[in-house]
Amino acid sequence: MRKTLLLAFTLLSTTVYGQTTSISPYSGFGIGEIAPKGYDRSFAMGGVGIGFNDSLAINPLNPASYSFFKRMNPIFQVGLKGQKLDISSEINSNSIFNFSLNNFVLGFPVAKRAGIVLGINPATTVGYNVILAEDYTDAEDYTFPVFNKFEGSGGYNKFYAGAAYRIIEKKDSLLGTMSVLSFGVNFSFFGGKKFSRLNVIYADSSNSFKNTKYTLTEVIRDIGIDFGLQYLTYLKKTSAIDYISLSVGATANIPKFMNTKFETLINTYRLNASTVESNIDTIFFSDNLSGETFIPLNYGIGFMLDINKKWQIGIDYEAQNWNNFKQNVEGVEIRNDNLTNMFRVGAGVQFNPVPMNSRKINTSYLKMITYRMGARYTQQYLKFDDYQLEERAVSFGLNLPFSKSQSFSSLNLGIEFGTGGTIDNGLIKQDFLNFMIGLTLLPHRFNRWFVKRKFD
Repeated sequence: MRKTLLLAFTLLSTTVYGQTTSISPYSGFGIGEIAPKGYDRSFAMGGVGIGFNDSLAINPLNPASYSFFKRMNPIFQVGLKGQKLDISSEINSNSIFNFSLNNFVLGFPVAKRAGIVLGINPATTVGYNVILAEDYTDAEDYTFPVFNKFEGSGGYNKFYAGAAYRIIEKKDSLLGTMSVLSFGVNFSFFGGKKFSRLNVIYADSSNSFKNTKYTLTEVIRDIGIDFGLQYLTYLKKTSAIDYISLSVGATANIPKFMNTKFETLINTYRLNASTVESNIDTIFFSDNLSGETFIPLNYGIGFMLDINKKWQIGIDYEAQNWNNFKQNVEGVEIRNDNLTNMFRVGAGVQFNPVPMNSRKINTSYLKMITYRMGARYTQQYLKFDDYQLEERAVSFGLNLPFSKSQSFSSLNLGIEFGTGGTIDNGLIKQDFLNFMIGLTLLPHRFNRWFVKRKFD
């Protein structure tokens, strides 16, 4: 039997949550392609952020960072993400594009030491369309092609509410804060649908064989919890604008079985001359199979060195034990041998020629721009035989403040170039260009929200 891999990739893009926002054939495994947790800032810095905190931006990579929000300055962030993906195998190649909403989030400082966040962003994405063709010889020695069409779409989203509190804060009477220990937590509702379908098409002119569709729908709706710690200390501090600080962060989730509903459908059909389907029979159908999906432990550690708000340098390490992933369907345990443990290492730097607290009326706009760059290496959660998928990428970005505005609002741009996978052993290589556009909105710098005004 001779097999030929024919890759037919379909672009299924949208800007609405709950729909397909992935275009990778590898997204069919597990619960889908894992979406980046960070927003525009970390995206442009190699994905780092576990050790980062900023009073004027929301950092979902570590909920402990929420306690550093600037008092009386609520934050709104929205982000869009696009991807150009060049996919190639040993015999075929294709280029596709996708554009989607990445995040929608609000942050609020509460009291002197606390902050809260409400947001939504994708957790995983699914989107692929692959055809595997093979020659089939029947009992009468008649050979004809059979096409196995694998399709998938959907994904899972995370709606979360987070809070953080500075549990320890040491101050100097002249220099102010000298060290901070902050603890944060995110409570997330994890929900969505993953659609998978295998369509077996027999190109048999005698119509002796019935085309068959196998459709599986997985619906997850449950709560997840993740924690974060950050410790900030000043290595040197002579004033509010002359200092060197080091921040260390750590994060982890609670491994958990998520409530899952499974719907399965197997039906046969024929195609007429116009390729219109004509249903023959429903072989099996169930829309209420109960089960669970186990989301394994994820943990990370990160560091940030801050020099006068002019230079910020970060390093992250993150890992997740996908080897422990499993699903239970009506008491039957299902594992996927292609899933394995993953880790990510990232490094990034940010340079701001004239930080916000040092700017003057005549400061050049080019000196107000923040410049970012980074790199990351990921050993993916997928393994085929002895080869574990890898991904390498470099990124660049800009933070563009609203010109001559008395607001802390800004536009963030980021771009990432990378490669992953391989064309060896019948696998698929992916070269990608990702970009992100983020908008951060804050009140006028002299407009203090949640303060009762007094009139003479």
